Amino acid sequence: MSPGARPQPDFRTVFEAGPGLYLLLSPDFDIVAVTDAYCRALGRSRDSLVGRNVLEAFPPDPSDPDRRAVADLEASLRQTLARGLPDLMEIVKYDALGDDGGRIERYWSPLNVPVVDKETGEVIWIIHEAQDVTELVRARDSSASAGRLAEEQAAVIRHLNVRNEALARQIAENERLSRERERAFDAFLKSEMRFKTLADSLPGVVHRSVRGADGSRRNVFISAGVEKLLGVPAQEFMENRAFLSDFMDRNDRDLREAALKRAVERGETAEFEARMIPRQGGVRWWRVHTTPTRMANGDIQWDGFAIDVTERKAAEHNLQQALKMEAIGQLTGGLAHDFNNLLSVILSNAETLSETLADDEELHALADMTRRAAERGAELTNGLLAFARRQPLEPRPVDVNRLVVGMDGLLRRSLGGDIEIELVRGAGLWPAMVDPAQLEAALLNLALNARDAMPKGGRLTIETGNAHIDDDYAAAHAEVSPGQYVMVCVTDTGAGMEPEVAERAFEPFFTTKGPGKGAGLGLAMVYGFVKQSRGHVKIYSEPGQGTAIRIYLPRAAPAEASAEEDDRRAADGVPGGTESILLVEDDPLVRENAERILKNLGYRVLSADRGASALAILERGDPVDLLFTDVVMPGGIAGPELAARAAELRPGIRVLFTSGYTESAVVHHGRLDPGVNLIRKPYGRKALARKLRQTLDEKGGANDG
Repeated sequence: MSPGARPQPDFRTVFEAGPGLYLLLSPDFDIVAVTDAYCRALGRSRDSLVGRNVLEAFPPDPSDPDRRAVADLEASLRQTLARGLPDLMEIVKYDALGDDGGRIERYWSPLNVPVVDKETGEVIWIIHEAQDVTELVRARDSSASAGRLAEEQAAVIRHLNVRNEALARQIAENERLSRERERAFDAFLKSEMRFKTLADSLPGVVHRSVRGADGSRRNVFISAGVEKLLGVPAQEFMENRAFLSDFMDRNDRDLREAALKRAVERGETAEFEARMIPRQGGVRWWRVHTTPTRMANGDIQWDGFAIDVTERKAAEHNLQQALKMEAIGQLTGGLAHDFNNLLSVILSNAETLSETLADDEELHALADMTRRAAERGAELTNGLLAFARRQPLEPRPVDVNRLVVGMDGLLRRSLGGDIEIELVRGAGLWPAMVDPAQLEAALLNLALNARDAMPKGGRLTIETGNAHIDDDYAAAHAEVSPGQYVMVCVTDTGAGMEPEVAERAFEPFFTTKGPGKGAGLGLAMVYGFVKQSRGHVKIYSEPGQGTAIRIYLPRAAPAEASAEEDDRRAADGVPGGTESILLVEDDPLVRENAERILKNLGYRVLSADRGASALAILERGDPVDLLFTDVVMPGGIAGPELAARAAELRPGIRVLFTSGYTESAVVHHGRLDPGVNLIRKPYGRKALARKLRQTLDEKGGANDG
């Protein structure tokens, strides 16, 4: 502070130190401030008055059983509030409290003065002034005669005349001080009003409290936002009937105390997050900033601000889960890619051996066992790819009600007779944009998972309906977009899950089942498929109450749901052909195996280990009816570019892609491009034979315009 500069007044201190007996009241007649002189005159503490309604703050006077004085006070205050003018009340008797707790007879002359906002003309405060007229009343009542009264008055006049000059100077000084106090008080009122208006407009809670050196505590101020966040009116806090720490989760109170202690020791702001329990129930996360100030009497004043961060905490948690699942997905997807190449060789050779050794019962059984093991391995890798969102999908508008009804027989055979199945189909259901085969697999996985949760039987309910995800829900859940969805809910009456189990349920290989009862990929596959379909999946489960898993699939563009395609399964026979096929595969083992299968099926085969070699074959003019190529290959020319160059060199050529890990030019955002034929690794001899014939027999070439 520069020399000669005057310090800014602390207006509350100015008011409290005033010599008059004043109360500062809100328009609701709540006591906002009280002078020290008032407290001394009535024998009351400031804590027992501030924050309480003036009509309720004083104990009843035994000499006024009907509380007429309170009724007169309320009438005067309401008149002051309505007219905006001062109102002088009749003399009222109300006893003060002595140091020993006894009552001391007192008479008062109350005056209520409004403080009016100059801009709005509204009364924003009321100053309640009380003058102690006890001696005048006693003098009036005890005067034996008018003469004695006249004599006393004459003595007073003589005394006044003697001190007239000194009194005049004192009056002038008092008037000057009064004007200064009036200006300071007016500034104080405006400052307090601005502060309260600002605090009440903030989204969090502004608070000031005092913790006494003796361990006591009291609230000095709390903003109106506390009612919205905790369901408790600010008035309860101001009357010291409630404290913020009362609503804090018991497990977080030690953390709070440690933060406050550290702040006092270091003279810094305490910052911490804690769970709060609102009066209406539930749990909300608060972030609190509060600063200590040590007062002259040893008490500590805390000034702070708290905001609700529940939604932010939920969003952070969901983001962490999404990142963890993405990392696991990348790892598992890469492993699946490598295994698929190996499984393609094992599966196709096992099929060949099984057919060749049909007459040798023992060797045929071994070959068939190898084939089944390879198929089981393929299921696992496909599950990993589904979780990693790396499986190519072929979404189209699907009537989900029709699909669910079509699964009824499969579900009943899979679940057995101990489980009752109920289908609840929503009316007016929108078509969903989804791969129907993968949706069937997902629903079957959920049903089998529910069956395992009901070993003694129960009920499985599959319900469909239209749903809308709003902006608030989407903001609180990672990877969810607001909009219209088709909802499929699979509910069981099984054992349910603990919260910590439900949180990990979608992780691959996580299972609570015993050894040999599942690989822990069922829910992981569902999660990956739904996310890859740009949908959302949510688990609702409680121990002993069962589990509900809701799948939200994006609504298809307004149109009639496409009719389900016929289930055109190939006959048991293995179709072959005599066409020329250009095989392009960089893995020697896979290439050798595929070449053998193609030749056994009757096709003429040309082989290349990379794109450049395949282009050379096409350029030299050898006849080629179909290009069978891996999607990802080294050498600078991948499968999609090779197919495009082949179409330029050989218009009308058919193209069949293969891959064990597809995140490439033929699949965008997990969806297979229109007109593209793809067989996923690992593939067996029969599956490849059918796909080759399907591609070769299509009308027009793959690249015809």
